[in-house]
Amino acid sequence: MPGVPKKRQDTIHRTAIEAVGGRVLLISPKRKMLRNLLDWYKLLKEQRNNAEAVYFNLYSLAWIFPIYLAKLFGYRVIVHAHNNDLQDCSKLQQLAHKIFVKTTKHMDVLRLTNSSLSSAFFFDNSTSELIYNAIDTSRFQFN
Repeated sequence: MPGVPKKRQDTIHRTAIEAVGGRVLLISPKRKMLRNLLDWYKLLKEQRNNAEAVYFNLYSLAWIFPIYLAKLFGYRVIVHAHNNDLQDCSKLQQLAHKIFVKTTKHMDVLRLTNSSLSSAFFFDNSTSELIYNAIDTSRFQFN
């Protein structure tokens, strides 16, 4: 319908989160870059007195600007990576990831990974803390 703004994507976990006293704060998708950055800016500025850290569970470092904003506002930043390759990404995203891996290498962030391969791919072997997956993958191997 013309003139009616579209509702932002919600999360299927809203009810469970709110049931235990949590709040869901939505950010515009990354493909809407300026809106996304403005949402992050407003959220981080608004929550400065309510939170000490920001946790990022990322697929790549191609869109690193929210991390920079969090550092700018003085948050402790935690970056958690699970993968060791980029699949189904554009060449531009792959290039951006490689560039930002080098720039974040010297940032004061807590780096978490699930393997040495993830650490090498995501953090260029910078110091990272290894956190093993909670699932026993041997139980789910193909047979």
